[in-house]
Amino acid sequence: MSTTTQSTTTDTTTEAAPAPRRVRESRNGVDTPLFATLDAVRGAPEIAEFRFRAHNRWISGTHNRTTIQGFYGAGQEDTTRTEHFTYDADHPAVLVGADNGPTAVEFLLHTSPPPSARPARRGDAGVT
Repeated sequence: MSTTTQSTTTDTTTEAAPAPRRVRESRNGVDTPLFATLDAVRGAPEIAEFRFRAHNRWISGTHNRTTIQGFYGAGQEDTTRTEHFTYDADHPAVLVGADNGPTAVEFLLHTSPPPSARPARRGDAGVT
């Protein structure tokens, strides 16, 4: 007497059809995926209100230390940052500092977008 056991497995995994290729628009020569955000703000202008906070502590002379962590935006307090950012600022010796960090102007320069994020202009490296 022979017993045959048959087993079947049903795979319920489904593959999604490939998403249609989205053509991104650009503004001022910059490719940006932020149009949905702009539309959301147009529909609910109150979500555009943001409050950024920085806590500054004087160390000595022209040296100070800033910590940044939370902010309020899009209608709620942000909780995604688990660590704070710490920045030291100072002036070089020629400006009566101890050069413990960049000056405020140098920080501002740091926030400027790199040349690769700006439209190319004549005179930029590699552009004639």
